[in-house]
Amino acid sequence: MLPPIGITPDRVNETRTVNSLKQIVMAEKMYKNKYGSYGTLHDLYRTDTIPEELILKVRDFFGYKITLTTTDDGFIAEACHIKKPEKRAKFKVGPDGEIMTINP
Repeated sequence: MLPPIGITPDRVNETRTVNSLKQIVMAEKMYKNKYGSYGTLHDLYRTDTIPEELILKVRDFFGYKITLTTTDDGFIAEACHIKKPEKRAKFKVGPDGEIMTINP
């Protein structure tokens, strides 16, 4: 399916990547409510809080790599373009759910 006129495939992939980060925020909230701390990507997969396919899809189809760093009181999920990190926006989100766009 083609994106609407005026919306580039790159913009569509960025939007899908941001939506995936929002899913991670929701998964982290669920994980913390159940286990008392934030989880790594492996923790989230292992407990079926998010499907592993989510991260693979973002990487393989949208061109972004998602990393997740946890601390005792929070987490940071980041999405960085794999092939053109110096030319494409990077996205970052923490427990507050506020997506930050870091433009190159």
